[in-house]
Amino acid sequence: MVIIFRQAQYDTLGYLSNITLYFNMILLHPTYFSPIIQYVGISKVSKIIFENEDNFQKQTYRNRCYINTANGKHLLNVPIQHSKDVKQKTKDVKIDYKDDWNKLHLKTL
Repeated sequence: MVIIFRQAQYDTLGYLSNITLYFNMILLHPTYFSPIIQYVGISKVSKIIFENEDNFQKQTYRNRCYINTANGKHLLNVPIQHSKDVKQKTKDVKIDYKDDWNKLHLKTL
């Protein structure tokens, strides 16, 4: 996520606690279930741009998220079909439906 700031304050955990935007737009990478700070940023702008021309990065929030359950922290992962190319554009990524991952996610939620 990229937000263009004029002024920013961080809390003790390193999260943005006060956001003053220089431009009224936000540039985001598409994600499965974004961290809360992304939704805070979205609520403060009038224009949202999704970056889908960049290379897909593995092991990021783009296809996974963590949720808290009664059994503790739980990983939800959306499997993707990997390309034979070394680098794959985000817009070219396909979801892999070989397993019933979506049913597992619904059961977990």
